Parts: sequence; C-alpha cells; structure tokens
Amino acid sequence: MRRFTADNDPLIEETVDSHMNRIVAEITSRMKPEAVILRGSFGRGEGTVYAEKGRLRFFSDYEIDVATYNPRYRSFFARLSKKLTGEFGVHTSVRWVRPDFLVKNRVGPFPTGPASLSISLYETRYGSHILYGEDIVGSGPAIDPAEIHPYSGYQLLLNRMAESLYYMPDSAAKNRDTLEIFYWITKMMLASAESLLLLWKRYHFSYRERGRRFASMAKERLDFMGDKGSALSDHVARATEFKLRPRRGLYVDSVEDSWMQVLSICDSVFRHLTEQILGFPLQKYVEFPERFLQYATHTADAYPRHQFLALKLLDVYKYLRKHLRPRGLFSRYQTSRAVYAVVPLMFVSWATEETDLPILLEEVRNRMEKIGPLDPPKNDLLRERDLLRQRLLWAWKNFCYF
Repeated sequence: MRRFTADNDPLIEETVDSHMNRIVAEITSRMKPEAVILRGSFGRGEGTVYAEKGRLRFFSDYEIDVATYNPRYRSFFARLSKKLTGEFGVHTSVRWVRPDFLVKNRVGPFPTGPASLSISLYETRYGSHILYGEDIVGSGPAIDPAEIHPYSGYQLLLNRMAESLYYMPDSAAKNRDTLEIFYWITKMMLASAESLLLLWKRYHFSYRERGRRFASMAKERLDFMGDKGSALSDHVARATEFKLRPRRGLYVDSVEDSWMQVLSICDSVFRHLTEQILGFPLQKYVEFPERFLQYATHTADAYPRHQFLALKLLDVYKYLRKHLRPRGLFSRYQTSRAVYAVVPLMFVSWATEETDLPILLEEVRNRMEKIGPLDPPKNDLLRERDLLRQRLLWAWKNFCYF
C-alpha cells in the first residue's frame, strides 16, 4: 500500500488509498489519460489528517493532475472535483495538465517557451505520486531547487497571507473552528521558513527535511530578526510537527495571541525578503503597492512580447467570465500583480494601530477600485476592513490562479 502521511496510521492510509482508487476509477471510466498524478502533501507522504476516536479530519487537500493533450475534459474534471469533495469530505481538486508540462510553459493554450523553474514545478517533479499510467513525472528533467528564483518563495508567502485572511478574526466575531485556524497558522509559519530556505538555496520538497534544514541554519541566518529569531525557530518547529502529526496540545496560546505572534514574526520576515528579493526597504506598508508594482513593471518588461500578450489575454478572459469590464488592460503588469500589491496591507491591518488604520484601508480601497467594483466605504473601520478583505479574497481567487 502507498504511504500518504507521516503518521502511517492504518485507518488513515486505508481511507486515503480507497479514495485514490475511487478517483482513478472515476477518471478512467470516461477517458484514458497518459497519467493521473497525486500532488501536494499526500503526494509526498506528508498529508495532514487529524484522527480522534476513530474519526478522521482532513486538513490537506487531494490535488490531482490528469495528464492528457485533449482539453475537452476540463468541465468533467470540474464536476468530478465537486462530486468527490462532497463524497469524501476532503477538498478534492482534479485539473487538466498537458503531459509535457514539466518541460514546456504555456499561458492557456499558448506555448511561451521552456517551463520556468518554480516551487510548484520542483515539488511536482520530486514530491508527487503516479496513481495511474506513465511515469511522466519521474522521467522529467532534473530540477535543482537552488536554481529556483527566490521570488517563487516570495509569491508563496503572498499567497499564504491571502489565504490566512479567511481565518483571521473579523468584526462579526463568528465562532471559529480553533483547530482549523491553528492549521492555517501552521501554514503561515511554514511559508515564512520556506521562503527563507529558498533565499538561502536550501529548499527541499519534504516538510520533514525542510524542518531539519531550517533548524540547523536558523541560529546563523536569523540575525535580521533580532530577538524574534528564536520565536520564529520555535514556531517553525511546532508548525512542522503539527503539519506532520496534528494534535491540539501543540498550541497552548489563544487564537488571538497566536495570530499576534504570527503577524509580528511574518512582518520581520516579509520586510527582509522584500529588501533581499525586490531590492527596496519596506518602511511603511502604505508605500508597498507602488514600489511593488514598479518591480512588477520592470519584470514584465523582461518578458518576451508574445508571453506578455498571452498573459494580458488571460486577464481579459478572467474579467469577461465574471461579466466585468477589463480594468487595467493597458497597464504594464498583470492584474494578479495588482492584487498581490495589496495583500500584505490587508494581512497586517488586523494588528495596525487604530490611528494608522484609516490611511492603510484608504490605500487598499484606492488600489482595489482599479481592479474591480466596490461597495461604498463603511463608516465603521472594522466593517470597512471586512468589506475590503472579502473583495480582495474574491480578486485573489479570480486573478491569481490559472
């Protein structure tokens, strides 16, 4: 039997194995793909599943790639994802990929050159499992993680900041699932460590090995953190253990106190990465969007013209499928960059001083209005923050993924 988790609990392993068999059977009943690939945490044997009194709770998703040159099955994959998510109680994503995705980069149907090195490409190459068909992953070209540009880790951190907005406190003070929130605190801390490991050219596809590497390097490499360095090391060790073997006792502080610690630590890491990767010091968050978009413009100028045009056409498609007027069509950067430019502002807004919050939210609103329509501003700052957060999450989901 395949091994899907670090715990190797027989109940978990048998359950996941039966799910994988069902997924393959559903897919192959309709088509004969070149391969069916399990990516993500389960693909590398490190899925996060919480077991209590014989009941299983899945935190990691099933990430399934179906390799075929025929794109006509995409609607089937979308329906199957929804169906299996409901059946398994595990978020299941089945997506179409071309069998040559490890060697050829595309924007939609348009080839744009050789596949660019990224965390995702590297982890698929070494941290995934073939469920069916040819081993198109194992036969792919070798990838040295030291050659991945550190911006890939920076973007990972931005994505985790955006995802965390779902789980941070809001003005409605709704009852939250504490264990799920701590899982996302875990993901946020791991992303901080992962982005630093990529900068240090010591990245690895395994959570377990990343934890070892970070622990061995932290003392020498975290001078920029000051007295927060030891706190980061402690949080990363705890987060690694929670990711591999989740249990309630690993977190003893309240959700609110834990988020405050995370925000303080991530602030130091993000400022350091911004200076090291983007090349400018981050002094005030309200100044970040303009500086970030200048960097994005410079990066876009380096794209081959056909690749930049393909990305712009993709932006137009994403607007039109939501029945919206394409905004920023003639800007020199992708809409996704405009979204990423305000993610850090929303992330830190929860811990921003009340006197500084109006200025921060005004900058977010001004930037978001260039991306899509907004409701009128709320007089209450906390409700305004909630409104902007919800709209930012919509934009992030719509524009930051293919």
